[in-house]
Order: sequence, then C-alpha cells, then structure tokens
Amino acid sequence: LRYDTQIRFESWPDLPLPLVMCAAARVDRTVYVAGGLYRVDATVAQRAIFALNLDDRAAGWKQIEPWPGPERIFATAGAVRGAFCIMGGARVFKGPDGKPVREWLRDGYVLMPGRGWRRLSDLPRGAVGAPSPAPVVDGKLWLLGGDDGAQAKVAPADHRGFCRDILALDLAANTWTVAGELPFALVTTPAAQWQGQVIVPGGERLPGVRSTAVWTGK
Repeated sequence: LRYDTQIRFESWPDLPLPLVMCAAARVDRTVYVAGGLYRVDATVAQRAIFALNLDDRAAGWKQIEPWPGPERIFATAGAVRGAFCIMGGARVFKGPDGKPVREWLRDGYVLMPGRGWRRLSDLPRGAVGAPSPAPVVDGKLWLLGGDDGAQAKVAPADHRGFCRDILALDLAANTWTVAGELPFALVTTPAAQWQGQVIVPGGERLPGVRSTAVWTGK
C-alpha cells in the first residue's frame, strides 16, 4: 500500500500459509514475518519465520531458521542496527477442555543476518499485542505498552486498561529501561514511522473494545 497523491495498491507474493496474529518488520531490503496462527482456532502457534527479498520479489517468501525459543502469537517485531528482533507475545496450547490457552512470554531474540540468532535479555514484564513493529527512537527499540497478563482473568467490564509504560531496548548493551509513559494504551494494532513521527492507529483499548483514535508522537 503506497500513498503519494493517492492510495495505490501493489501485489506481492502470497505467504506460504495463511497467518493471523503474526509479527513483521523490514530490515534493509528484506521483510520478515514471524509466528502467528494459521487459523484462529488453532491450539498451537507457528514457530516459523518467512523472509521476502524486496529486490527479488519474484522468488517469493523463503522459510528460514526460526528463533531458538517457543512458538508465539501477538509478539512485537522490530528492526534496529541491521537486525530483526522478536519479543514477548504469548504461547498457545490446548487446555483441559480442548480450547486454546495462552501463556504470556517475556523472552526475545535477535537475528543478525548471516550470523544467526541470539537471545535477548528478558522483558521486565510480559508484553502481548503491543503495537508492532516497534519504532526506533534514538537508536533504541521502543516497545509501546502491551498486555502484561496481570488482568487476564479479570472480566472485561472490570478491566482497567493495558500497560502505558514504554520499554526501550538497547541492542548493543542488551538491556531494557523504561523510557517514559504513553498517553494511551492500545494493543493488537500496528505502529508506523512516517515523516519523523510514530503513528499508532486504533487497536483495542479494553479487551474486545476497539478504538477509532489515531495517535502520533514526535
């Protein structure tokens, strides 16, 4: 999807399988798509990552070596310093009643093209559905809020909203710090960097409650 004087659509190769709740980011001229479910009622997530070379789109998506950790949905992806990161999200498994159950994750991994994967320091808290891909601010990946799982068993009517703190990853030091607080708390929505701004359009402000707000920050 492009915008100059009008909106334009351009066809790209299909993914090898349908995916929802996955995470994606672009590193230089390669787009990575990781994790997710191949169907919404699946009881196990994908531990798979696909790469598309934008300079050779005719070759299609290639499945590459996955991260050395559990499968996940609603993770946050990011691209910084020529590397692809996947962080947090939730593992899905079959519960006693046969229905999907979620386990909040705090681990993260970084892929250095040509050098393979390594594990990042764990997140200070769980983060499911944070706006993705994480924007880069002052050379650090900013994970914008997300669901930490603390209210996973709270009825939607009693839910107090999702996390507002910003977790900043310094990839070189492999450390997390709190970079500030958001004036909103939205999950299951993308983030974009455009014309010097970070834009978060819509998302869920409460479980199952969608927002029409579009936030932007410099």
